[in-house]
Amino acid sequence: MCHFAFFFIQQVAEIFAPLLLIIGIIWKILPSLAHSAVGMVDASDPQIRDMVGRGTDLIPTSLTVAGHTISASSLIFDGLLLIALTALCATITAFLGRRL
Repeated sequence: MCHFAFFFIQQVAEIFAPLLLIIGIIWKILPSLAHSAVGMVDASDPQIRDMVGRGTDLIPTSLTVAGHTISASSLIFDGLLLIALTALCATITAFLGRRL
């Protein structure tokens, strides 16, 4: 039963760890990319510059879902924790497999 539980946790963590990392990294990079786009549009029409500038303000720095605050840094940290959990579960699963 323990072998199944650790293997199941490992499989779920292997699915969600890269997703959280990728989403967190994109969310972290997106505001700086948007601000650099404002700099490139700076020489053009002022109306377009204002529109792109307002678009950069629409990217939130954090979200609150059911009382939990989620930010780009927390997603990256959670992804790294899931990678560590995957390694731990793989080690325990291999250890239990040898004992059986």
